[in-house]
Amino acid sequence: MSRSEVRYRFMARKLALSLCLIALLISPTVQAFGSRDCYDPPKDEFDPIITPQERQFFYSLKNDEERDLFIDLFWYRRDPTPETYENEFRDEYYRRVIEANRLFSFGKTDGWKTERGHFYIRYGKPDKIERTKDGEVWSYAYIPELDAKNVTVNWIDVCHCGDLQSQVSRNLADALLNVPKSELSAEKMLLRDPKSFLNTPKKIRSKYTSLEQRASKGPFLNELALQLSTDFNKATDRTVEVLLKLNIPAARISQSQDAQDKADVMHIYASFVTLTGSIAMVIEREVRFDLASVAAQNNFNVEIPLYLRSGWYRIDLAVEDINSGRISTVSQGLKIPLLNACETRNK
Repeated sequence: MSRSEVRYRFMARKLALSLCLIALLISPTVQAFGSRDCYDPPKDEFDPIITPQERQFFYSLKNDEERDLFIDLFWYRRDPTPETYENEFRDEYYRRVIEANRLFSFGKTDGWKTERGHFYIRYGKPDKIERTKDGEVWSYAYIPELDAKNVTVNWIDVCHCGDLQSQVSRNLADALLNVPKSELSAEKMLLRDPKSFLNTPKKIRSKYTSLEQRASKGPFLNELALQLSTDFNKATDRTVEVLLKLNIPAARISQSQDAQDKADVMHIYASFVTLTGSIAMVIEREVRFDLASVAAQNNFNVEIPLYLRSGWYRIDLAVEDINSGRISTVSQGLKIPLLNACETRNK
């Protein structure tokens, strides 16, 4: 690639970020995440899993900065692998929110806000669902969060409107009355000083250091003829499922020469940068695939779900075909729409 082409790509990257900033300034739909005009995080974001102590503590906070710090800590203290960029608990939570919306929504009510949605999010998909004339029966062989075996929940459509209400079995009722105390106690660090805790640097080292450098600093090449697209699904009132879709022609991918390696490998790195310059999310994925299957479809396609607050971002993406060493990089603006009725409620 010539020097003029590299310079053109660099200028195009700067222009994309500038356009994002202009759009944010003129757009009436993008609001601060902490704004409580029409958004109440304990109710509108993580109602199914917040503890009573956390809820009480949140409402004692005095400003949006403290509330935003609380939200970051809320997810951090549940992260099973805090030494990595991934938060598996948070991802699974929003995956269940999306599924609850698909299964239990009725009228103008999102499925995740229903009683069934709450139960599904907290305890997962039942082992068996039996449809009845009055509703349905869920059966669980074991619910680890409650340490309860052979649990059944009867859901009755009392209002004949699609909003089923629960009638729990005796063993579940007993389990709910004896939830382990660790599930209901807030961390000491949360109650003491969440701000100082969050300001402590988190030592996270990228698995793909070279890709991280290429994604943020270049050179910006497209050796794999990568095409990037996105799709959006509503999760909560302010969080959106972003489907990151990558497409690479099969002809640009090389097959592994290692006879013992049964799969070919693609490494993916992406960061999502806010307009203030902070990194909202980083993903690092190793995708293994069979090149013969890719060749039969003429394309390598991968779809990565992730969960971000609505607003404007810059996405810095780098993808490497490990066998050939070819790399594609993308740096562009991304607008994640606000998929709720917030503005309507403000009028």
